Amino acid sequence: MTLVDARSTKDGKTVPGFEPVMVPPKGSLDLGPTAQVLGTSPYLAYVNDYGGRPLLAFTCSGDTCKVNAHASTPNE
Repeated sequence: MTLVDARSTKDGKTVPGFEPVMVPPKGSLDLGPTAQVLGTSPYLAYVNDYGGRPLLAFTCSGDTCKVNAHASTPNE
């Protein structure tokens, strides 16, 4: 999966320190920005199979974040 954007809000700008990154299958990587910068409801954009960049909405608590499927956006 290639992550191309990290925002603290849906309509916000890319958070400082974020650089696009490719995460290998079943892998994990640091995003760069801290959890404090991203907040408790960050949005990450990835490149899908069609070249679109949908946003994934997350809800975070402590060191754990989960995708909020209802708040994610379709291809943008």
